[in-house]
Amino acid sequence: MNQQLELHSLSKKYKKSESYANDNINLRFNKGEITAIAGHNGAGKTTMLNQIIGITKSTKGSITFNGLSFARDSKIAREYVSMMPQLHAPLAGITMAQSVESIIRIRGGSQKIAEEECIKILKELKIDGWKDIPGQKLSGGLRRLTSFAMAVVYPSPIIVLDEPTNDVDPIRRQKIWRYLKKLSNKGHIIIVVTHNILEVEKYADRYILMNHGKVLEDKNGMATVFLTNFIRCRTSFRMLFRLSLTMSLLGCDDLRQELTVKVRLPR
Repeated sequence: MNQQLELHSLSKKYKKSESYANDNINLRFNKGEITAIAGHNGAGKTTMLNQIIGITKSTKGSITFNGLSFARDSKIAREYVSMMPQLHAPLAGITMAQSVESIIRIRGGSQKIAEEECIKILKELKIDGWKDIPGQKLSGGLRRLTSFAMAVVYPSPIIVLDEPTNDVDPIRRQKIWRYLKKLSNKGHIIIVVTHNILEVEKYADRYILMNHGKVLEDKNGMATVFLTNFIRCRTSFRMLFRLSLTMSLLGCDDLRQELTVKVRLPR
């Protein structure tokens, strides 16, 4: 079966708002595909993720996965969707390992499986050295990586992530995307909201551009032409994107691209 997550005429209008946060969105997300969603702040990206997971109730429209309606029953959505929110997970009072293990137990894993899978993902991200540190003592980047581990460990068929690489160092950003690629190769549906053009160009299979609650672009393959619409208004972004493409062709790694962009961009 070709598993698909389908959004049909999806709309959201908040009380006291004159405009729609999301307006008549029609999208299909396929298994084995990483979809990156870009757009300005307030474009409706996070609202759409919250509608998918059932946190935000849609004003109209439907969300279905293999014939199951997420819009009608948010419990079904939470059974089939793992989410990494934009904000840090509340980790005060519990360690990194306890946070990840608790998610595995919630998803039906035994304590033995929880311990095994927890250490596996923490080692994959190279953060196992902090596994016994309480959450309130972790840096912002480590808390972000813990949230990522909680979203992808013992994963659901659909994984949605809201700016997963924010506050994360370049080396571990690369590890995040490579891990997502592993999951997509196993057939998971991956949806990532991001502002990082370098990462979108390099790792995503599909690119969606949103603006004021509407989908402006929906393309597969190289992001070169597609992202022109997103970055053409700002000189610094044009320079950044040209550097990204040039350095990708030269085979430069992410860290070298990151450092070069920081040096080259006008202040």
